[in-house]
Amino acid sequence: MRKTVTDYGDYFVGWQEIDVCGFYTEELLNAVKNENIEIWDIRKINQCRISFKIHSFSSEKLFEIADSTQSLREMEITVKKTEGLIEDILKYKLRSGILAGAVFSVVMFIIMSSFIWKIEISGLVSYPEENLLSTLAENGIYVGALNSGHDLPRIRYSIMHNYDKIAYITINVKGSKVQVEVDESTVPPEKDGSAPGNIFAKRDGQILLIEAYKGIPQVENFQAVRKGQLLVSGVYNSKVIGYRLVHSDAKILARTRRTYTEFCPFESTETIATGESDKFYALKIFGISVNLSFFNKVNYEYFESVSEEKELCIGENIVLPISLVTTVLYEQELESVSYDEESAKEYISSVFDETLRIDLHGLEIEEAETAFSVTDEGVCGVLDCTVIEDICHWREIEVEIKD
Repeated sequence: MRKTVTDYGDYFVGWQEIDVCGFYTEELLNAVKNENIEIWDIRKINQCRISFKIHSFSSEKLFEIADSTQSLREMEITVKKTEGLIEDILKYKLRSGILAGAVFSVVMFIIMSSFIWKIEISGLVSYPEENLLSTLAENGIYVGALNSGHDLPRIRYSIMHNYDKIAYITINVKGSKVQVEVDESTVPPEKDGSAPGNIFAKRDGQILLIEAYKGIPQVENFQAVRKGQLLVSGVYNSKVIGYRLVHSDAKILARTRRTYTEFCPFESTETIATGESDKFYALKIFGISVNLSFFNKVNYEYFESVSEEKELCIGENIVLPISLVTTVLYEQELESVSYDEESAKEYISSVFDETLRIDLHGLEIEEAETAFSVTDEGVCGVLDCTVIEDICHWREIEVEIKD
């Protein structure tokens, strides 16, 4: 049967099961009720016998009531069962040292849970997390500080005032953990479709197609252009109304060139995993690391290290400044790799294929040519690509207003 809060309370203060045998059981129950003594779980066994439960601190009062009158003194009252926290301590004969240790642990837990041991920040993109942690520390919220007595509304407004891109911030202190949720304001895009601007070339190339939707073209088809050269002007010169600025818009396709190089030595050394691993443990208390793997030694000459830290938590909100750090060492060994001229060229070609897949994704590759040169150390490859792409780079016109 599932215990209730009342059951746990009765166990903490202790209770006794009382057996009463006699002809005046009802008189005893009425006398107990008149003295405001709490009894429960009353059971009638037969015409002359009943049983009930009573708190341990009320049993002495019960026997005083039974001795108060002649009729009640004739009844037989016995204690059938006693249960409670104190009773269990006496039953199992706990030593005073263990009890003192338990009390000390409870006190230390209460003290430790009164401090902040972890700060979680979510939603922060525009600023480094260290900056916000520093600001929180200036306002009294830091690891090791008390988790109470903070003016959270004032801290929120102070942060929103000092950080322009933070529209709203929520700070929740739950036990020994602080949860900070940041909502950043939406920054409008630079190109809003109405601001006046020019279009420049974002790389060298030869113009193949010009479609100017707004603005005045400054180049012609098949003309060679340099990176940063003006392609479409957003400045109209009208003899009637003078100069007028517009938001230039165009599609300009150009033939551009990309060059990639790669070298593959005939002899090289690569690191490979052997499949062997070893674990090391350390206990971190208040930031101080205590090695628990006293007898373990690193037996690997080459290895990759991966560490995982688990904090000691009680529930979801109580985080203690104690954590277990598990470090796994994965053994590696050096392996010599040899290439001949043909295999080196195949390796370089595979690297170029992957480069084109990533770097030129979505672009039209008009021509690609690979040239190899062989030296005493290895093979060098050069990939020349001709690409058709839109080279438009829009830039806003800065207007200076003079009085």
